[in-house]
Amino acid sequence: MAAATWARVLPQSRAAVAHSIPIIRKIITTDHFRTSGLTTAEIFSLALKEPAPINFEKYEVPAETDIRYIKSGRTKSPPPSPPHPAHPVRSIQFLKKQILPVLQGSREIRMTTGKRLLTVTDTKTAPAPTKYKGKDRETSAPSPVSHTVHLWMPGQKQGVKKIVSDSSIPAFASENWDHLNKRRRHARDEKFKHDVALIVRARKDENQEKKRLAWQERVQRLERRKGKNQQRYQRWQQQKAAEGQT
Repeated sequence: MAAATWARVLPQSRAAVAHSIPIIRKIITTDHFRTSGLTTAEIFSLALKEPAPINFEKYEVPAETDIRYIKSGRTKSPPPSPPHPAHPVRSIQFLKKQILPVLQGSREIRMTTGKRLLTVTDTKTAPAPTKYKGKDRETSAPSPVSHTVHLWMPGQKQGVKKIVSDSSIPAFASENWDHLNKRRRHARDEKFKHDVALIVRARKDENQEKKRLAWQERVQRLERRKGKNQQRYQRWQQQKAAEGQT
């Protein structure tokens, strides 16, 4: 029963990651993210404000049954249900472990540390409570305290050498492959390299054919010019001969 449940859950998780990537990319393109960065909790709260796609399938919460291990015979309780099963970013743990690593792998975001201000009450300067009734107590104003937090900032993409024009690159080359395993990612890379090699070879053959046609046209143009010059020379000789006879 557990295997059948996870067989339905895993495809939904992959679909949730695919629908979540555009939502997170919309957040990381804002000016606030570029200048100050955002924490995981802040990204999660902003992502929940975005509506879920119409064709998104709701996360099916597994049944509240214990999962029994075959070898040891022990049981393990299932994890708690996500707070937002109808949204692609269904929980902060799903965002942290499944979605953000994809963008981090493509160098769109990077993890760093920064300073944030936390408003707390200064207990050292606060006066002690009085035992007399009717006397107003004085409380200290909240004071901001700087603390270190982990922030997501824009990543720095490495420059890629352009082999051919963007219009010649296959459509699947711009897709994100980080959700695939190592074997399938390697197969996609080999397929992409093979297609690019075919494109480069076709471009080379096309350029050679263009050069051949251009050279052939130039030779024909020279032949036509040579024929015109010969005709002019013959007319000139005929004109000279006619003048000599007169």
